[in-house]
Amino acid sequence: MENLIYAIVLLPLIGFLINGLFGKNLPKIVVGSLATAAVFASFCIAVSLFFKI
Repeated sequence: MENLIYAIVLLPLIGFLINGLFGKNLPKIVVGSLATAAVFASFCIAVSLFFKI
């Protein structure tokens, strides 16, 4: 459970780093999809942990 708490913060951070480092070389649809997926995955983990409490 504690690992999932760290994932809530780390997933958007990893998405930010990938987009920041490689964003100019990737198509805009990939950059947008990656950013959205990272934040959405973080949201899903937060909601699942909320309902476990």
